[in-house]
Amino acid sequence: DLHRLIRRQRQMCIRDRYHIVQLISLLYIVVSLIALVLLFRLEKVGIIISYSIAYLATAVITISLTKKEIIKIAKEVKIKIKSIKEYLLGAITTTLIAISFSFLGWIDSIILGRLSTFSNVAIYGIISPISNSLTIIPLTLGAFLLTRSAQLTNLKKSKKVLLRVLRISYSLSISLALGVSSILPFLFRLFFPKYIGNEIYAVILFMGILLYGNYFLIYTHALGRLNQNKAILPIIIAALLNIALDFVLIPNFGMYGITFATTFSHLIAFILLSKELKLFNITKKFIAPLLLIPLAFILEYWGLLLIPFLVGFLFTFDLIRKKDLIVMKNAVLDSIKPLFNKKINHVQK
Repeated sequence: DLHRLIRRQRQMCIRDRYHIVQLISLLYIVVSLIALVLLFRLEKVGIIISYSIAYLATAVITISLTKKEIIKIAKEVKIKIKSIKEYLLGAITTTLIAISFSFLGWIDSIILGRLSTFSNVAIYGIISPISNSLTIIPLTLGAFLLTRSAQLTNLKKSKKVLLRVLRISYSLSISLALGVSSILPFLFRLFFPKYIGNEIYAVILFMGILLYGNYFLIYTHALGRLNQNKAILPIIIAALLNIALDFVLIPNFGMYGITFATTFSHLIAFILLSKELKLFNITKKFIAPLLLIPLAFILEYWGLLLIPFLVGFLFTFDLIRKKDLIVMKNAVLDSIKPLFNKKINHVQK
């Protein structure tokens, strides 16, 4: 039945290295960027082919890695009306939220294409994957958080896990954002010389993507505890606001309009969802440090010096703790131990 199937899927996530899913998401970003660089002379056709190649490559890899599990799950599926009714409402809610996430993400480019120039669509096709690369940390941690939230029946323990994941994800993501923002002009000169001068749009999106990473984890926690209905209104409001701002700002401000609309909508989703789940007293501390990102971009290489300052700020305002660092260290050691064990066994043989 569906209960048994869902339990098996959760067990698969734990045993079968769920981080591979996030690496595949990162692969999609990398493949699309490489294809865009190679095919940019084809203009519209080049963009379409680039994204098609990225989707095809990730789909083939995903199916090849999970073929046995898909076949096994398909063989065990049994239809029971009672179970279907039980999960139908949750499925509808989750679908609506997923559609809203789409409006907060890639559907922006469709509106941009209708209201602005093709050159702006091309620019957005470059800066969007660059900014979305910051999601690799929260998406990876989200895979762990989903299964852990479902396992913990105690609400206080589950909330403690969520807050720790939020602190770790935010600290790592904003540090990465400062580093990338500082060297962004260099990266554009190296990989995207045709698009030099458009780095500021990626910087604006960085702030929105960092907020997205946080409220995505909050939503994931709610989903793991089957409380996704609490997320539907905040996410839908933010998605509708994003669309409205796109139509108002894009005709007058172009790329500044779409990047501001997206980032502001992510801010609203972050605030509303945090308040809905009674976390805003803690998560509101995440907002102010985002201003360091444009400052790092202005300072260029000197912006790297902001990272030590950021670390001090994070410890001062309890946005990272010593125990969090220990957890990260142990996680890294646990992940690389099998590699060393294999090498030792190989040498002994």
